[in-house]
Amino acid sequence: MILIVRDEDTPTVAAAINAFADEEGLESVPLESLAQSQNPFDMLGVLAAPRVLVAMSGEQVVVTGLASLDIAEPGEWGASMSSSCDAEVIVVDVADDGLHVGVFDDGEPEETITVAWTPGAKADTSALATLADDDEASAALEKGISARTVSDLLAKVLDLLGAASPEKDSVVMLAFHDPLDEEEGADAD
Repeated sequence: MILIVRDEDTPTVAAAINAFADEEGLESVPLESLAQSQNPFDMLGVLAAPRVLVAMSGEQVVVTGLASLDIAEPGEWGASMSSSCDAEVIVVDVADDGLHVGVFDDGEPEETITVAWTPGAKADTSALATLADDDEASAALEKGISARTVSDLLAKVLDLLGAASPEKDSVVMLAFHDPLDEEEGADAD
């Protein structure tokens, strides 16, 4: 699942993700203090933890890794982020048969689009054309996309929506852990 948050910045989106995760019982891992830690095993623990990447891509924020948190469905993430950030949010969820795209505004679903993928056939992406930021991308989506795999289709759609090239200096990584996992481990001892 990938979220595209329009007309927002990474700190605002990261804060909204942290708040939602906290409401769902996850605790944020303070990466800044781990970077200062003298114990290399502290940082290794983060590698196994659920992680979310938040990055700018033009005038929008692209979020990946939310599914690793396992606390909400794509529609719940879209509604929550749209409401919290007061912005339009596009949720792109990958399935074996194509892409499921949801558009949210003011915390409410505005549109649901399914882009079916069939090997060897051009995917009908015309319903996504209104989501493109420029005429060239809109025209390409109107024509449809040829893709060998669903992953290829996803990459091409993200590129046309302006979300394929996050700015490297704007990437924020968030990591979380479930405090109940620690309690379950203590109970087993």
